[in-house]
Amino acid sequence: NETKDLVLSYRDAVFSFEFAALHFNIPEKNQYAYMMEGFNKEWVHSGSRQYAEYTNLEPGDYVFKVKAANCDGVWNSTEKSINIRIKPPFWMTWWFQVSAVLFLLAAAWGLHLWRVKKIKQRSEMLEKQVRERTHEIREQKDIIETKNNQIMGSIRYAERIQSAILPLDRRLEKILPYYFVIFKPKDIVSGDFYWVNKIGGKVFFAVVDCTGHGVPGAFMSMIGNTLFNQIINENKIFEPARILQNLNLG
Repeated sequence: NETKDLVLSYRDAVFSFEFAALHFNIPEKNQYAYMMEGFNKEWVHSGSRQYAEYTNLEPGDYVFKVKAANCDGVWNSTEKSINIRIKPPFWMTWWFQVSAVLFLLAAAWGLHLWRVKKIKQRSEMLEKQVRERTHEIREQKDIIETKNNQIMGSIRYAERIQSAILPLDRRLEKILPYYFVIFKPKDIVSGDFYWVNKIGGKVFFAVVDCTGHGVPGAFMSMIGNTLFNQIINENKIFEPARILQNLNLG
């Protein structure tokens, strides 16, 4: 009653069914018969045995049927059934066979292309000098690209370092419950940064654009962040004018 269809793999070489007739007058005298359409040509009468086992069925579609009789030998008029599909191995599927044919065709075409390629290689000998010069240009291009990648890698690493000095979101949420940050530096690394801290009952924050762009600006932002920590956190200077004065001197 739970399912009408069952799909098995060809690897499921052995499987069995258990069944029971719900007639309880003298249940040990209930009789059973089953049949696997597509395999059994007629009903198999198993007596009181309540299971059927099959081994090594060929891939394909089957219907397993079972019926029962009570102790008086009265068989139920409608047998129970379940559809079974045993999936074939991949080498027996149509797509594999089609793929094999296509592979053979591709191999034949590849052989043809190989012969054409050998003919072209003879003519390419005349273009050897051009290829050598092209190779030199490519080597120079690769050197430039390698250096550029190294420089960009260093800048990206500097970006991670610079980002590490910015206040964490959880710290901002703790100090300034209602806030938002718009941070769009011009370059990968730049002189833009922000600084926040809370000392006693006072909240100090700065939004800074240092002089310079790129790596020089990034150096300035690192120095500026360090100076804010020294001036406010260590030296306990809290007046904005004095903070800026000490920052300028630093």
